[in-house]
Amino acid sequence: AGVCGVITVRVEKAGDDCYNAATPVDKDITINFADQTGFDFEITDTDKLVVTYNDSNNKFSNKASGGQSTGSISYEITVGTDVADINAETGELTIKQAGQVTVKAVKSGDTCYNAAQATYTLTVNPDSPEFSVSDVELIYGVQEYQINVQTALGGSGNYVYTIDGTNDIGATVDSNGKITFENSTGKVGSITVNVKKEADNQYKELEKNFTLTLSYHVPTSQPTVSGATKNESGWYTGVVTITAPEGYLISYSNDLIGNAWNETVTVNTDGVNSKKVYLKKGNEISDAISFES
Repeated sequence: AGVCGVITVRVEKAGDDCYNAATPVDKDITINFADQTGFDFEITDTDKLVVTYNDSNNKFSNKASGGQSTGSISYEITVGTDVADINAETGELTIKQAGQVTVKAVKSGDTCYNAAQATYTLTVNPDSPEFSVSDVELIYGVQEYQINVQTALGGSGNYVYTIDGTNDIGATVDSNGKITFENSTGKVGSITVNVKKEADNQYKELEKNFTLTLSYHVPTSQPTVSGATKNESGWYTGVVTITAPEGYLISYSNDLIGNAWNETVTVNTDGVNSKKVYLKKGNEISDAISFES
C-alpha cells in the first residue's frame, strides 16, 4: 500500500547542573493507508439477484455504499457485456438478453484510505413468449390454408410447424406455415397442427396446438335428372342429363386438381347405371350424391 504520510518526531533533552543538553534525535513515523470497510452492494442475497427478461422494463439497479474514503464510486461490467449495458456513474443495468452479468463497483481512495471494490453477479432468465392459435374449420375443396399466428410477445425465434398424430386427410405443411391439400382428394376429417416458437437469447421455447377440421359442403339444393322415359316404367330410354342446382357446378369426380366442373353431366350407357356426382359452389365441394338410372 502507499503511505498516508510521514511524521518526523524530534526528541530533545535539556541539560542540568551537571550535563549539557542532549543532541536532538529525529524519528520518522510512516502512516500507511487504511483499507476501507463495509463497502458493498445494497442487494447481496443471491435469491434476489435473479430476474427475468422484460422485468422492470429491463432495468436493474443495485447501488454500492459504505467505506470510509471521500472518493467517488464507479461501476463496470467485468463479465457479460453481451447480457447488459451499465451506467458507469449510477450502476443501473440495461438488460439486453438472458444470461449472467458480473458488476464491479470501485470506491476510490483518498489521502488516508485505499480504494475499495465489491462485485455481484446477476442472473437473467429468458421470458416466456406469448402467441395464440385458434381451431380452424374448412370446407373440402380448399387448396391451401395459411396458419395465422397472433404474436403478442416474441423475440427472434423461428416458428416451426408440424402435423402431429394421425393425418387421414393427407394435408402437408411447409416451413412458412402454409397447409396444402393436394393429396386430400376425397378425404375429410381433423388433424392436429403443432406450432412451436423456438427459443432465442431472450425467450424460452413455446409450443401450442390447434385442430383443423375439413368437412364436405352441404348443398342447399339437389341436382335434377331429366331424359326421355318409356311408358309408365319410369326408366329412361335415352341420354340422361343430371343438372346442377342454380349456383352450383357438377362433376363425376371430386378431384381437387385438374377436374372438370360443368352445369350438367350426362349418362348414355344402356342398362341400370348407378352414378355418383359431386356439387361445387365456389371452392366448396360436396360429398357424393348417388343416382340410379
